Amino acid sequence: MIAFWLLAAGLIAAAMACLLPPLLRQGRRAAAGRDAVPVAECYRGQLADIEADLSAGTLYALRIVNDQGDRTGFAEWVQLDPAAILINSVDEAAAKGATGYNRPEDVEIGTSTGDDNRGNHTLFVAVTGEDRVLAIDLKPSGGARGQVFVSDYVRDGLNAPSDFDFPDNLALDKAGNLYITEDPGGSSSTGKTIGDDVWFAPFNPSSSAHSQPIVRFLSITDCDAEPTGIYLSPTGKTLFIDVQHRGGSDPRDLSIAVQRFSNVQFLQSK
Repeated sequence: MIAFWLLAAGLIAAAMACLLPPLLRQGRRAAAGRDAVPVAECYRGQLADIEADLSAGTLYALRIVNDQGDRTGFAEWVQLDPAAILINSVDEAAAKGATGYNRPEDVEIGTSTGDDNRGNHTLFVAVTGEDRVLAIDLKPSGGARGQVFVSDYVRDGLNAPSDFDFPDNLALDKAGNLYITEDPGGSSSTGKTIGDDVWFAPFNPSSSAHSQPIVRFLSITDCDAEPTGIYLSPTGKTLFIDVQHRGGSDPRDLSIAVQRFSNVQFLQSK
């Protein structure tokens, strides 16, 4: 996906009721880039009029109110005007001072197939254009009523190596570990010589703000292909990864299933 998606998700009976309604992604394609961080690319959420029905409701945008560095810290959900969003929700979010991120893509919560091991009130957001994954704590300690807390859960230079590029899709397992696929784009025809990676961000029992240092879980040697659609089985024993727009003599998309041998421990200390 060379173009990016502007992400919207159905959120919370939120900041006020501290409940998280079903999420919905909603996107707008535009040109990707790392340099600019326009406010238009904000994270938006919708509070449904009827639970589990997002055909009608109120749209909110995330706004940092106490910036603790590069758009992290305490934040609030600012309500967008229903009439204005029918014309252009991006412009309306910008007018309300929503915080901008470069290419926010996938979101993940613990109640899908995983468990964040902290009560399942953490929302993970892959910010592809900034080599970072945000953690939004929907029930933080401190802060004003209704506020959330945004932190860099994974970031290049913080707990990720320099070759952690363009995080895209996310999946959380039952132990609180986060799996992350890359989408840097490019192909062998454009000079790409290194395939995309899938990364593993271990659960950090000492901090909800950051994972432990991440490690490379697997790599795709096909420089035309992209790992996507990452998903954990309900049992937590199988990790599914889709591989799309493959190169070579057989360009068909495929899905692979990864399982661990029962007598092998991942990240086993020596």
